[in-house]
Amino acid sequence: MPPTDAYAWLKARSVELAHINAALALLHWDQRTFIPSKGHAGRGEQIAALARIAHERQTDPRVGEMLAAVEGSDLIVDERGPNAVNVREWRRAFDKAVRIPEGLAVALARAASAGQSAWEQARPNNDWNAFKPHLAELLKLSKEKAEAMGYVDEAYDALLDDFEPGETASEIEPVLHNLRDATVTLLDRLKGGTPPPDNVLNRDFPVEDQERLGKAVAARLGYDFGAGRLDTTAHPFSTRIGPGDARITTRYDATHFADSFF
Repeated sequence: MPPTDAYAWLKARSVELAHINAALALLHWDQRTFIPSKGHAGRGEQIAALARIAHERQTDPRVGEMLAAVEGSDLIVDERGPNAVNVREWRRAFDKAVRIPEGLAVALARAASAGQSAWEQARPNNDWNAFKPHLAELLKLSKEKAEAMGYVDEAYDALLDDFEPGETASEIEPVLHNLRDATVTLLDRLKGGTPPPDNVLNRDFPVEDQERLGKAVAARLGYDFGAGRLDTTAHPFSTRIGPGDARITTRYDATHFADSFF
């Protein structure tokens, strides 16, 4: 196949996969915001089903064939051009995905969904024992993923690459050490001092007023509510569903406005 046709095929496949991942992101967002309590079990199966479809698309042998047809062609002569960057990232994603068995990819998606549900139910009562088996399952599956992907020095290097490509635990460790030392120094300086008054932060703050304040500040900072939402959740997060849809979340404490504000 000519490189131009192979590139067009890869681009179309990438767009299709992006749509699947957007649907997954929406399912995850809903599970952490508005899903009915009895809907968690079904949601886990929905997420697992889409994760299986996404993995099939990612590991399709034709992806490797099309990449081989494009790599080394005139289409990617400019290493910083969009074509070359796309091909490089498609290759990286493909090479990583094919190392992970489909069953493991689906099991991870299902376990993450179940763990999220269990954590939200256990959190109000600080019920560690209810969440513990879910965490153990996620750790076991994550270790299996690291072994499947391969690493040189430390298992976490394989997982870290998903978030910081090319970095290793040994390279990041000095950064964390410096952060720890600076934090400890700051805390030592604060110990023994006179606590600042907290009556500004701790008093009656109606949730509806906090919500109005949060939206006003977010808009002032440039957040476009025509392309996003501000909703409540157990643990605040932000997520990108797709073009024109990037959402943020918060949680409210009627006696302490800083939680939601910050």
